[in-house]
Amino acid sequence: MSSPKKALIVGSGYVGSHLHALLQKMDWEVWSLRRTKEDSNNHLSIDVTSTFSLNSSFDTVFYMVSADAYTPQAYENAYVTGVRHTLQALQAHKKKPRFILVSSTSVFTENTGALVSENSPTANSIFSKDKLLQGESLVQTSGLHYSILRLSGIYGPNRCHLVQQVRSGNARLKTTPVISNRIHVKDCAGILYHLATLEQVDALYIGTDSAPTPYNDVLQWLGTKLNTTISMEDQASQSTHMSNKRCSNQKIRRSGYDFYYPSFREGFM
Repeated sequence: MSSPKKALIVGSGYVGSHLHALLQKMDWEVWSLRRTKEDSNNHLSIDVTSTFSLNSSFDTVFYMVSADAYTPQAYENAYVTGVRHTLQALQAHKKKPRFILVSSTSVFTENTGALVSENSPTANSIFSKDKLLQGESLVQTSGLHYSILRLSGIYGPNRCHLVQQVRSGNARLKTTPVISNRIHVKDCAGILYHLATLEQVDALYIGTDSAPTPYNDVLQWLGTKLNTTISMEDQASQSTHMSNKRCSNQKIRRSGYDFYYPSFREGFM
């Protein structure tokens, strides 16, 4: 009988905890790495902003550390320094794992509502995009067998801020049109597992559902479901986190992945 596959999840937060449960369900041996101490089996208490070593090798390593604040230093720590130190720890082992980096669709340049694929141009126009792209570059030149997964807006249980806003009456329609791209956390974990088990895997994928939708349409749909009227905002909002593009999931779907929640309509209800 062959030994189980062994995975390390670096940054086992919201998505990582769902991935951890899925991998265990599929009989993988799963280790998690976080800077916080936990009284649990197979947990490594390590701060990736400092150099570290690993006493064991892994078949697959998932890097999904997120910045703890929207600041240049927090993004540097999570997406550049942390990535560099993790790659160095893995490169010290003779057995090299498949390395899967979680990045973001925010790195794409597009902001006029056009379709975006893996081949679309990126921009380092603000610090958050710049740090994400620096981290991707470190992986691309690491010599490891890797894939980069750029995720769109993640939602799911205990992370349905938009639903809460609509329910509380605090949601506002935007005066400036913007496309919303989303992915349910169950599909985030599902795609990561899919990439870890594909025999032939590419270097870059977009992780998003099949229904990029105008933000106002999402709000109005939720308002109808929750029997709530949504007003227009008083003036155009300025949000660095909102962008206007239609992210395509054709590549990940062609690879054989089937979405649990192909649109926000299934995911929110």
